[in-house]
Amino acid sequence: LAHAYATFLARNKINLIFLSADGTIDSELHSNLQKNNIDIKTIQFDGLNSETKLDYNKLLDQLAKYDISLLINAIDNEPEPIDFEKNSLLSIKKTIIGNILPPTVLISNFINTFEKRTKRSAIVNVGSQTGECLAPFQSVYAGTKSFFNYMSKGVAYEVGEKIGMVLVTPPKNLGKEEREEVVVNSFKNAEGKK
Repeated sequence: LAHAYATFLARNKINLIFLSADGTIDSELHSNLQKNNIDIKTIQFDGLNSETKLDYNKLLDQLAKYDISLLINAIDNEPEPIDFEKNSLLSIKKTIIGNILPPTVLISNFINTFEKRTKRSAIVNVGSQTGECLAPFQSVYAGTKSFFNYMSKGVAYEVGEKIGMVLVTPPKNLGKEEREEVVVNSFKNAEGKK
């Protein structure tokens, strides 16, 4: 779904900044986005191994250089399905930290930034239906997605009309047209349109 958001934004001539653990994005996606004559920046940020205030301050300092009006949280650190008791400490840590800490810190920071803007801003959080249902063999992952889904709903209530905040919880394995529909509808919701 992250690719669908990037493609939609690029077609609408919106410059993009990607956060990526290795500082790169998929070369085919990058090539397709460049056809829209937009600026594309990539910032190296490893959310799985960034747990200190210093790690996040470095990232936030880099992002502060840009006039950002839209944050899309589309992180999805999904491990392979496994019996709950067979989860390793490392796998549990990666799933919990990767799916909760980076988007939570970014949302908090961008709310502060967006409240100072005179123009409308938006946050789109791409959650998961897995966080809203029973998910055997993916219980840790489902728990992180449930946290993310409910946190998003609560924060949307807190920010009210000041910031368009949308939670999208699409099913897995959407086709191209379905992904595009999710993207378009999330922006309509962020703008307050039906």
